[in-house]
Amino acid sequence: MLLVLTGLVPEWGYWYSSEDRPQAQTVALVEGHFSLGNALSGLQHDNTWSGGGVQQVWGLGVPFLRLPFALLARVFGFDPFPEQLILAFWLFCVTFWGCRVVVQTGSLHEAGWSGFSARVDYFSRIVALFLLLFFPDLITLLSSRMQVFEEVLVYTYLYGIAEALTLLWFIRKPQLKGWLILSAMAGLGAFIRPTLLFYGAASMLVAALLLFRNRPHPGRDEAPKSFLFRLGLPGYSWLWGPFLFLLGGGLLFLTNLKRFDDGFEFGHRLNVQHGDQMFGSMYSTRFDCPWQDEPLVSAGKELFGMLFLPAKFNNGNWYEQNLFPGQSSTFRWRETYLRTYDLSILGLVLCSFTVGAVVWLRRKPKPLEEFSDDPATVSPSGEVGYLALWSFLAVVPLVGFYLWTPVITSRYMLDFGPAFAVAIFALYEWGYRKIKKPGWAILWGSVFLTWLLAELALSLVFGKQGIGWHPSIDRNKAISRQNRNLPKNNETRFDGLGWKKDAGTAQAIVTVFVHDAEFLELELEPNQSLVDEMAQKGETNYPKPDPEVIRAKIGLEYLERESITKTEYGCKIRFKGPQRKVYQSGYQVAFLAMIAKEDLPYRYTPWFLNSVRWNRIDPPKTIIREKDTPAPLPNTPGGTI
Repeated sequence: MLLVLTGLVPEWGYWYSSEDRPQAQTVALVEGHFSLGNALSGLQHDNTWSGGGVQQVWGLGVPFLRLPFALLARVFGFDPFPEQLILAFWLFCVTFWGCRVVVQTGSLHEAGWSGFSARVDYFSRIVALFLLLFFPDLITLLSSRMQVFEEVLVYTYLYGIAEALTLLWFIRKPQLKGWLILSAMAGLGAFIRPTLLFYGAASMLVAALLLFRNRPHPGRDEAPKSFLFRLGLPGYSWLWGPFLFLLGGGLLFLTNLKRFDDGFEFGHRLNVQHGDQMFGSMYSTRFDCPWQDEPLVSAGKELFGMLFLPAKFNNGNWYEQNLFPGQSSTFRWRETYLRTYDLSILGLVLCSFTVGAVVWLRRKPKPLEEFSDDPATVSPSGEVGYLALWSFLAVVPLVGFYLWTPVITSRYMLDFGPAFAVAIFALYEWGYRKIKKPGWAILWGSVFLTWLLAELALSLVFGKQGIGWHPSIDRNKAISRQNRNLPKNNETRFDGLGWKKDAGTAQAIVTVFVHDAEFLELELEPNQSLVDEMAQKGETNYPKPDPEVIRAKIGLEYLERESITKTEYGCKIRFKGPQRKVYQSGYQVAFLAMIAKEDLPYRYTPWFLNSVRWNRIDPPKTIIREKDTPAPLPNTPGGTI
């Protein structure tokens, strides 16, 4: 019903996603490999050429969640399995788990009620569950364009909520089974999206704190215990928890190493992107950008505005100013196309953090007579404190990460969704447990339910206003989409990206593909007509033809500059070849930074790039341009190059 309400499934039979990029990774896993292809022709927007082939940058988590269904489809002879039905299945699983933990495991009220009061208590538990499962984040994403970017965030939200529910289950009954399940979930979350690592670390810290606080009391347990037991771990078998958490991180490291040639890389410094407007994003993620020097106060204002204040959708103009209150004037790639949060959510989250802090400050050590052999001795108010702490521990590193990330988009802000939803859930539980009369409990639940419905309505309205909204497609289109054949060769439209070979002009960053690189040599010529035009206009702040600022990378490796030699028309810059063996043979992607980061806002370069050479055998990539023909100039500093 939720998928129909949000428009993701517009009518019966339209169960397939309009995009095939996540499906391609699932098919690769079914066939027993990570690579999406071994020919350059298979590169698409946002793919990488690494690990010996084409790779995608949206994680292996969602394809693995689809894998059982893809195998099932092959066994029964139909292909592909409907992606939207897979999403509906996992949504059902999280809903079922939420019902078990929130609705069916006892009353939310400490005293317990009966009769009419019990029905009120049940209503309140349903409202609490709705706060998690129908949080505006999820509705915003499901009602948006739902391309691969948004789909991964839907699974991110569902996984974060499932992890929080598992933590709550463990808090109520801290047994070995729950500890191991929670630890495994915490370690594997980053396969879906790297930011889930923050949630996993928060889960481990909160669960470990719970065990430590429930450790044996020295006055009650006089017999000597092991060191682990004194720390809160009842036995050596509990060490499997940290092991599973680290194992998940280790597997992620190994798969990243296989796919991107670096265990700490997720592909976002290697992906190729077409479009004149993407130069800022690619330059900033591969080299550097002015935003890295942004003061803390202005960076904080921008993040606050992006999170909680209304923004204008920029519809592809990613360097537009005055998109939202608090936006800095510093150059940064920005995309605003989704509704994020509002001040009501901020207020509720801050109230939750305040309540959680009060709960922790007022906690007193238990008298010896209150201890029992049952480790499940956490009070309901203690649950609120632990959940608020979990939310806070997840929010803090997310804030630190997004303060200075060189590119930002409104969908990144939805990474905060699980933390905000759990914080509001904890606040609701705390208030409800303070209520002694059923009538006031109904009012409390109704207020939160009304607020939630209003937020959902706004998310639905704004979702349909976003750019590029694509509904699901039917089976015939899905099969046709999957059976598309790409030419098996080593030519790609991303070779020479940012370089107009008919004129020699170059953007801030140029992408070229090289083969068996022994060195990298660039022949450059100053764009003298551009320099003269700027001088006539009296301009002083514009990119100067300074060869010292030009840098080069092959893959993730910065190349050392060997020499700068003057030529008849300009200069020749030679870089040493890559030192890493993985980049020394076969086809590799090279990135050239043609200007300094301070000149990025001007969006043009003062150079003609005449040729690129990388070994002594292969012919160089060159241009053919008459010397007497004046080169074209950029329209404006903010126009197309």
